[in-house]
Amino acid sequence: MKPGPGNGGSLHAIRVLILRLWVDPAEPEALRGTLKSVPEGDAQPFVGDEELLTAIRRLASRMGDDWLPGGDEKG
Repeated sequence: MKPGPGNGGSLHAIRVLILRLWVDPAEPEALRGTLKSVPEGDAQPFVGDEELLTAIRRLASRMGDDWLPGGDEKG
């Protein structure tokens, strides 16, 4: 029997995200970039770790997954 939700196994899905980070030589510690789901989706720009986490949670909620700690927070 194959693993699945009804027989004690788990069902896994793979989601692909493209994370592009930009480094400004004048501010090398600054976190900036875009996040995009593949194959669909527009690139979501972010500045800072909070905006990156918000963008990840937003994409996760669109995918119908709750795969992040605190994922019940809709961004």
